[in-house]
Amino acid sequence: MRAALHRSLAGTLALLVLVACSSESPPPASSTGQVPSADPGDGDRPTPDGPTVDPATPAAADAGDPSAASVPPQVWSPALQLPAKASVNSVLRLAAAAEKEARWFDGENSALALYWQALQLDGENEKAIAGRDRVLAEIRSAFDAALASRDWDGAGRHAAALAALESDPQSQRIWWDRIRRKQHVVSLLDEAQTLRDGGRWIEPEGDSAADRYREALVIDDGDAEAMQGLREIEAHLLDQAMRAATDGEFRRADRLLADAASVLPGSQTVQDASAQLMIERTRRTEQMLVEAQAALGELDFATVEALLDKIDAASAQVAGVDDLRARLDNARIYGALNPGQRFFDGLSAGGTGPEMRVLPIGRYQMGSPESEPQRKKNESPRHRVELNQPIAMSITEITVAEFNAFATQTQYVTDAERAGRSTIYDERNGRMVERRRVNWRHDHAGERAAPELPVVHVSWRDAKAYAAWLQAQTGKPYRLPTESEFEYAVRAGSESRYPWGEGGPGRRQGNLTGENDRSASKREWVNAFTGYGDGYWGPAPAGSFKENAFGLQDTEGNVSEWVEDCWHDSYKRAPDDGSAWINPGCSKRVARGASWASAPDQARSAFRLGLEPDTTNPRLGFRVARALDRPTPTGAADAR
Repeated sequence: MRAALHRSLAGTLALLVLVACSSESPPPASSTGQVPSADPGDGDRPTPDGPTVDPATPAAADAGDPSAASVPPQVWSPALQLPAKASVNSVLRLAAAAEKEARWFDGENSALALYWQALQLDGENEKAIAGRDRVLAEIRSAFDAALASRDWDGAGRHAAALAALESDPQSQRIWWDRIRRKQHVVSLLDEAQTLRDGGRWIEPEGDSAADRYREALVIDDGDAEAMQGLREIEAHLLDQAMRAATDGEFRRADRLLADAASVLPGSQTVQDASAQLMIERTRRTEQMLVEAQAALGELDFATVEALLDKIDAASAQVAGVDDLRARLDNARIYGALNPGQRFFDGLSAGGTGPEMRVLPIGRYQMGSPESEPQRKKNESPRHRVELNQPIAMSITEITVAEFNAFATQTQYVTDAERAGRSTIYDERNGRMVERRRVNWRHDHAGERAAPELPVVHVSWRDAKAYAAWLQAQTGKPYRLPTESEFEYAVRAGSESRYPWGEGGPGRRQGNLTGENDRSASKREWVNAFTGYGDGYWGPAPAGSFKENAFGLQDTEGNVSEWVEDCWHDSYKRAPDDGSAWINPGCSKRVARGASWASAPDQARSAFRLGLEPDTTNPRLGFRVARALDRPTPTGAADAR
């Protein structure tokens, strides 16, 4: 391609061979460069001799100079038609008229020829010198304009006039070299435009539009077109970079920005664009974060992941990204909820169900080690349980008020009501005794129960009926906790003898038997935690004590609680996935957790008890669990 362009250039330059501006061939200049005076004997049409340029001189090429292609020069000499013995003043008057008519150097009696003649007559004439300089300035300006417009013929004619007044060949050839360099630059500019049209803005390296513009600037470091071409390439790349950033394609934006920076190193425009790109990067990242949060709310994990990838590519320091990742991980497991989150489900009959807490999934060692004091054989073998199915559990035991909503709405009759009796604590003798007409409406002593107390005098079947009602009211899978879920909730990450550690409880750990507790008649516990007292004799209002590590309350005291499982006297062949261990027709169910009246050994995390499913007493209540369905991998699924 380059060879073809040079051949084309040589053909263009050949067109520059023109005849002299005078209609007659001028005589050669003398060796001094001065033109002989006109011969007065020639009458009114003397043939003036003037400055000439040796055509061979400016055409000589420097070896290795790519811009020094053969450029045949034109030859200019002054063409004059003057009266014999014309005075300086008459010549200056003619020159001023020619200058006014902008006849700078072409034709007879041009301004340049006349000022030249005036200087031949009076070499120190200030008007002639000033006029000549004005004319030369006009010719130089016209020469530059011709170059800029690629008017090679016009540039050649002006160059001939300018070169004719130079006193040495080196100065003369400057004007012709400028034409040759400009022609070379133009060929490079044209090639650059062709490369741009073909999409080769900066690649391949060495043969791109940017390369041609740089070559042009090597030849002429002030060429405005070449510099403008580089600026346009820079602007084109910056525009693409900004568009990529707006679309969230920040890796591509960074590549384009780096390419733009290589076009004009140190460019302030690129620096400004880089700052603007960072602003756009931050804005778009914040926007994508909002979009990802919305997609996460719909459990659209594919969209969240795609947006997180784009956020990573943006490399912008935006708050909330780490939190979004954690929420995404949680959502894969817990759906629309998060571990530790509190929530209520609405009831179709009005109001809400019990307040629930999402438990984290995890694993633990169920049962007690053989080294644990006061352990029971039914707590072994100790085994690992993996709870991978997320659940929520009611924060406290079900209260009298919550059970009342169920019983009133369904007219449900409990086992204690059918039997017409239940067991109470008798303050008079300090024993548990059976009393008639006691049911869920009563407290541990058989008195009317306060609404905020945990409901007692309920059987396993009553607890199951309440959970089934909740499921029907909410459309969510409410149930009793499994035995392994309950121990997991009691331990809340601990592996010690008690939920709180190996020794006695700390201050107001829970509603437990303490030696400092007193009944209404000042009775004391025979077997209690030394030095402990919680201020209650009988159940405390639900939620009176601090939460454990899972955000649950009263798991280690207040009332013991029914769970789903059948009773087994050991853990041989027990499920290891957190599910309930059910045998058809089993005669006993499991109760877990200590109560307000339990001996200290029964407050151990591993303690368990088997009871008839119709058992009711003032130490036994329940709480509920709710399974959370894992969302499907392909999109949003409701947490049920």
